Amino acid sequence: MRIALRLSRPATGRWCFVQRVPVELRVVLDCRLIKRTLRTIDLAQATCVRSSFHRLCSTLRIVEGSRSGQAQQNGC
Repeated sequence: MRIALRLSRPATGRWCFVQRVPVELRVVLDCRLIKRTLRTIDLAQATCVRSSFHRLCSTLRIVEGSRSGQAQQNGC
């Protein structure tokens, strides 16, 4: 099984973080894809920075999930 790095390296040679936005978060973030440059050509450093972005995306998913759960409980 291949591990998804969520990294891409365009012609510039600098690594980018690429993450598809889950359907439930598209309304909040107003985009389908998050793509940010990591400003490095070193794969090890890019992998370290990528993990920060990945944690942020996971946190957003948890927060949005708890909001929608509260709205359903309140009848909104």
